[in-house]
Amino acid sequence: MVEDINGPEVLTLGAMVQTDLDRTIPRKLKSTRHMYGINDTYAVNVTKTLVQSNRQPDFMLVYLPDNDREVHKKNPAHAEEALIRVDRHIQEILNLYGSWDDAINQCVFIVTSDHGQTRIGKEQSYNIDLDKLFAPFRVHQLGEEVKDPDLIVCNNERMAYVYPLKPDKQQQILQQLSSESRIDLIAWKANQGVVVREGGSGREVYFQSGGNIEDIYGAKWTIDGEWATLDLHFEQGIMSYGDYPDALSRLYGALYSQDIFMFAITARPRYQFKSRLYPLHLNGGSHGSLHKYDSLIPLIVAGTENPVKEPTRLVDLKSFIIELVEFDDSGKCIK
Repeated sequence: MVEDINGPEVLTLGAMVQTDLDRTIPRKLKSTRHMYGINDTYAVNVTKTLVQSNRQPDFMLVYLPDNDREVHKKNPAHAEEALIRVDRHIQEILNLYGSWDDAINQCVFIVTSDHGQTRIGKEQSYNIDLDKLFAPFRVHQLGEEVKDPDLIVCNNERMAYVYPLKPDKQQQILQQLSSESRIDLIAWKANQGVVVREGGSGREVYFQSGGNIEDIYGAKWTIDGEWATLDLHFEQGIMSYGDYPDALSRLYGALYSQDIFMFAITARPRYQFKSRLYPLHLNGGSHGSLHKYDSLIPLIVAGTENPVKEPTRLVDLKSFIIELVEFDDSGKCIK
């Protein structure tokens, strides 16, 4: 079945998605050695071509992926060189406009990241082996023929979704997860809300959308149980977050984005989840959890006096960008 979808007028992603812009990009930048064009130099070259040919769109998103790969290998304590290269790429883009003052007079520049990175320990003990943890169960593995599995694990470095496929196994799986002290948080849907349990200790907190507890982002909640599970704080009538920024909205959104029951699990700082065929980063960097090390990111905005909502979340940038753009009746950008 063929369906129409909305997308950008100009889209390029190395050798994966090519346009007429690719004729201006050195072929070597799309080679296997250069990740088929998924690299910073390729992205900056496309940006230069768009600006210099007067094809710059009203909104342009430039993704620079090299920093992520380097920090995965070297860990966040050794990120300086990678960040210096990112800074130089940003300078290349600013230099296209004659001067940096001209650049921010013509455009609004937003520099941010999509996640942080946590340093992973050196020893094998920093790998939480989910295949061993779930040894009492029949786990469906990638590439295997489906043979009545008890559960499926979707691993993503420092977090994972665990899908129990048999309701009578849910409690056994939860007990197995709870027994592992290297697991930080275990969360699941219950009674239109979410239960979060700390691995090892077993302490729990329950929260539900709506109620009389307002957080620093303006969302309201009902909360029962041990607030320390999610490092929640209440001061001057407002709830704030400690080690897990915006944890309630993030967990609620993740769990209720799917109809099926699942456990969302995260690893403690310095640890990562190990599964067959999944990448590992011992003594490197990793991410994916709710922890502030994985979550806190930089934000630089230049070229506008419009204020960004504070405290700022990545999700809030959508409304901020929309506020910066105005269109006439024909759909042409006039601001």
